[in-house]
Amino acid sequence: MKNLLLTVALIFASTTNFFAQTVTELSNKNNFRMITGTINDAPIRFVFDTGANRTVLTPRLAKKLKLNLTGTETINTARGEVKAKSGSVQIDIDGHIATVDILVSDFATLHGVEAILGTDFLQNFDFLFDSKLNSV
Repeated sequence: MKNLLLTVALIFASTTNFFAQTVTELSNKNNFRMITGTINDAPIRFVFDTGANRTVLTPRLAKKLKLNLTGTETINTARGEVKAKSGSVQIDIDGHIATVDILVSDFATLHGVEAILGTDFLQNFDFLFDSKLNSV
């Protein structure tokens, strides 16, 4: 009986972290769901895009943040292949911090935004998107 109670207590202790997660409200801009975070301690409003594989910043924003872009990649978009600069940054969304390899391209500008938060960041965390409450 002691072993059963200990097992139940350990399972409960390991799952209670799930219930203690923060709820982040998303805002809307031009029919996009937006979430606020930081790169290099600078506040950034990202499009919350679960369909984007990568996080993308505009060249203007990358220059403003003085990012060290060390690579170049070719990405496939609905408009065809696009060359993009790349580099690593640390992104913080409500205390959820991850280092991701971002792309810098005018692609984000086409959508009228400066930053798209992709699944490369989101996959580092367990998250639940609630479209009715417009929150994560």
